[in-house]
Amino acid sequence: MPSRQLKNADELLDLEPIKRRVEAATIGPWCWVFAGEKSNVTCIGIGVDVDGNSLTGQVGERDDVVDVVFYLGDSDGYADSEFIAHARTDIPLLIAEVERLRGQRGIQNADD
Repeated sequence: MPSRQLKNADELLDLEPIKRRVEAATIGPWCWVFAGEKSNVTCIGIGVDVDGNSLTGQVGERDDVVDVVFYLGDSDGYADSEFIAHARTDIPLLIAEVERLRGQRGIQNADD
């Protein structure tokens, strides 16, 4: 499915729901790891290496990982789940808006 584009300058991106999801979600950075015997489950959480540095991206089976802690910002993880579930929609809309604004200012993307 192609990414969603803003049709014109009159079509405004509603930032308020996105901002609410960001504010409600657990502070990052986040990392992820496959879990389960067949690696068919993905766990997302806050992870640290042996030096206490925050991890981001895929953790995998790294020897320097102490733990992946699942800290939930709310009692049932709802806010983090909402944030993750909306990312596939929110991010393309935000990219489209940034590109639109850059176009208005005559700024080219690095890969153009």
